[in-house]
Amino acid sequence: MEYPLESYLELAMYRICQELLTNVTKHAEATSVDILLMQEEGELILKVRDNGKGINPEPGKKSGIGLRTIQDRIKLLNGTFAINTPPAVKVPR
Repeated sequence: MEYPLESYLELAMYRICQELLTNVTKHAEATSVDILLMQEEGELILKVRDNGKGINPEPGKKSGIGLRTIQDRIKLLNGTFAINTPPAVKVPR
């Protein structure tokens, strides 16, 4: 990090990361997670990557409360939120 974060921003990033890791644990069936937090050109960037099964958003289906909470936190910080994922693979059980 180029400089220390203000305490409100540090806490917000911690909570966002915490929620993302909770989602990975509950839904992704991942065995590995990488977290990158960096500053670039005055912006704070958080990237979370896992080797889980992906997300398959269904048309008309609302996202869960965890993702909405993350989006709300980021919106309050005037940030943006994006999910880049291959479609989830449905495995017969």
